[in-house]
Amino acid sequence: MSTPWIIAFAALWLLVIVLGLVVLGAFRRLEFWFSEAQKALDAATAQLRSDGLQTGEIVGAFSATTIDGARFGRADLVEEPSIVLFVSSDCAACELLLSGLERGVLPDSSERFVVVTDNHADAERVTSASATVVIQQAASVAQAFKSHRTPHVFVLDANGHVVANGSPNTWEDMADLVTASGKGGGVARMHEAAAVPSSA
Repeated sequence: MSTPWIIAFAALWLLVIVLGLVVLGAFRRLEFWFSEAQKALDAATAQLRSDGLQTGEIVGAFSATTIDGARFGRADLVEEPSIVLFVSSDCAACELLLSGLERGVLPDSSERFVVVTDNHADAERVTSASATVVIQQAASVAQAFKSHRTPHVFVLDANGHVVANGSPNTWEDMADLVTASGKGGGVARMHEAAAVPSSA
């Protein structure tokens, strides 16, 4: 074999080795990114599954203000059962629930009904005098409930322990959640409210 052929053959093998190293490095990088993506997906899934205080957990300490300017904290969620609903102005389901609250739709039961929002205009839409409307700053109440979404509702016992946690998209969903929690008051009224057009 002549010298030029030997040089070409050696150069070809050198090229193959270099390409192999490049491909191997690329695979290692892809493996790293796939691993990171899987970790992020697992973390997001875990957060979605565990979002919010779970049954039996107790609400953490927090400080907020009612629409009337009174201080509102964890101590106000004891001594009687409570239903705490988180709403925001940027979700369609919240808009449906808020339209019901404008009509005074509330569970007709012994549970204290608390509506939490960070928007003063949304707070003013709750017309029922029996509802406690809380305006939170920097998600202070949501953090105490470990909540990261809206709408989000928690049913609490008289000691501030969670007995139910869910994301109702309609008043019927709310009724089902309250029923499942064992706090059945107001279910019929909520089902009736669900059938009332929002323009009523």
